Amino acid sequence: MLNTKPYLDMAKVHFDTGRLDHLVCPECNAQMVSVSFTRSGNDRYCTYFDCSACGNVACTSHAEEPEYFDSSRIDPRHQEFEDRASRFVDSATEIVLTESRKGKNQFSRLFASLRAALTGR
Repeated sequence: MLNTKPYLDMAKVHFDTGRLDHLVCPECNAQMVSVSFTRSGNDRYCTYFDCSACGNVACTSHAEEPEYFDSSRIDPRHQEFEDRASRFVDSATEIVLTESRKGKNQFSRLFASLRAALTGR
């Protein structure tokens, strides 16, 4: 799993200045990282860090709107991924609820773990 701490540290330094492009990549040290965002519903925001030099992508998830969130920087590629993941989680949740009502608790535990892993909730 990718360590996002260097990205979060970098973000703290640059977000206050509004600088969201040409940041230094913690993986390859090129000054080629751009920041973009996604928003899924009212309770999930993601900050993406894309390096155009090495292709590395890192993502951090937030339960509330980050203070540096900028809707003009929503990346359609990442938003589509987040929307698809959200639909998957919703479908899996419905399966869990249906199977739980039938007394099949093994599905409940499995999908609860999956949901937590995908959404951070």
